[in-house]
Amino acid sequence: MPPVDLTTAERDALAQALQAAYYNLAELEQLVYFGLGERLDDIAAPGALPARVMAVIQWVEASGRTEELVRVAHDRRNGNPRLRTFRQRYLASAQRQVSPAILERLTDSAIRLKNPALWRDQMARAEACVCRILVGGRAAGTGFLAGPGLVITNYHVIERARGAAIDAEFGFRIAADGTAEPGQRHPVTGPPVFERPYSAVDAQHPKPAPPALDELDVAILPVAGAPELSPVDGKPRGTLVPAARPPLAAGELVTIIQHPMGERLQFAYDHILEINPDHTRVTYKVQTLPGSSGSPCFDPDWNLIAIHHSGDPRTGMQLAEYNEGIPIATIAASLPAELAARLGWITPGAPR
Repeated sequence: MPPVDLTTAERDALAQALQAAYYNLAELEQLVYFGLGERLDDIAAPGALPARVMAVIQWVEASGRTEELVRVAHDRRNGNPRLRTFRQRYLASAQRQVSPAILERLTDSAIRLKNPALWRDQMARAEACVCRILVGGRAAGTGFLAGPGLVITNYHVIERARGAAIDAEFGFRIAADGTAEPGQRHPVTGPPVFERPYSAVDAQHPKPAPPALDELDVAILPVAGAPELSPVDGKPRGTLVPAARPPLAAGELVTIIQHPMGERLQFAYDHILEINPDHTRVTYKVQTLPGSSGSPCFDPDWNLIAIHHSGDPRTGMQLAEYNEGIPIATIAASLPAELAARLGWITPGAPR
């Protein structure tokens, strides 16, 4: 059975766009017949226009023809702004990179994955919270919305800003047809509300000792414009909050949503290699590049489990074997109580 292709928000948005562009049953019948080569009565039970539109959407999802419907509906009404906007957003989502073959591999690797529709909803929510970090107008890393008006990234991403303007840019992504979506920039309004440096041992291999518990390479930045309230697919963007105790174990699948080399949004996945004894670092095989620093790392259920911060210090040599992140539970445990409450990052039992 083909995977369900639309998130809940996308399904509602498509239904509204189709009803606006194909405003009566005769128009809908022509779309289905001339656009899809099907009879409306064969795929949707008799009823009012909204019910029949939703039945058509459910049918194309079950048939693996969602993208075809989006394309032909747009092309037959290419002056309709709602269909044009929906098509651009549908194609631009990083989750469109998740082909049925990739989704099957992810499903096989993650026993907990049960519902493709829910999985895509969760990925869309995570994707909406990821941003590029710009320093002086130039891409410096990746970050994500961690709380109301607060973006988290690596300390080393903004370490050398030296008074230059810093911005968090959301929605910097590209559609499958090559259409670039404009990002939305939110300026950083002041110094970090929390920061911890990286460790000198991060540049060594092997590490002579584990990084200290306060060497977490993290910075939490205040941003203007309440990006968490900005609508994405008809709903507020929201924020990323870690689970009470995000699981970390060697062999588990990890996915990173990122802006490698400052490019538009991408994702990559692979397996965790190991977690150090102090839970200050986790290594994995996931592909990253400069510019990925500060990206959120997720488990197969889209729990936030780490922040990517660096690669094997032997990067550029044939010996490079891993990339590395900071476990989110360790960062959460280091936060002052007032800031943890402001973020909603309350993680009982996290290592300290």
